[in-house]
Amino acid sequence: MKSSLCQRNTCRLIGKSNSMYVLASLVMKFHRLKWRIVVLACFWFLGFTMDCRSSGLLNEPLDISSDFVDFSNTYFLADKIVEFDPAKREGKIQYQRAKYQTRYAFNNTLATLTPMEPDEFPSTEYEANPVLPFWIEFVSPRTIRIRVFTGPQFVRGESLILVGPVPKDSSWCY
Repeated sequence: MKSSLCQRNTCRLIGKSNSMYVLASLVMKFHRLKWRIVVLACFWFLGFTMDCRSSGLLNEPLDISSDFVDFSNTYFLADKIVEFDPAKREGKIQYQRAKYQTRYAFNNTLATLTPMEPDEFPSTEYEANPVLPFWIEFVSPRTIRIRVFTGPQFVRGESLILVGPVPKDSSWCY
């Protein structure tokens, strides 16, 4: 009888120690979880407060993608070819002045480019839809180079971007 009583007391003690062990392990898990939450919150906060823009290093490429969705910009879109001389391989392109505008319809907002009137003063100072020259150069039988002017400087010079002279192909005939 005494042995069964000892076994019961031992079982009670073991049961208590198991519950204490479980309680202690839960406290430790909560403690580790708490620190994980604190660390994640710090990273989350740093992610929102860090300046992710470029550092402005020399020769670093510029990101101009935001300019193409800016509502304050005026866009000049190549609208149509006004004239083209195939023998000389040159012509003129008319550009359409446009701006971003929003349209609303049935819980939908859509940004579109729409034609616009000139907004400079005086209104006769600049052409509303400028017509500017372009020309085509053949580099190889399968490659062409289109050179376009986007302003009033109409001097054909060597390209400052390319390292050497551009190869010319004379196999194209008109």
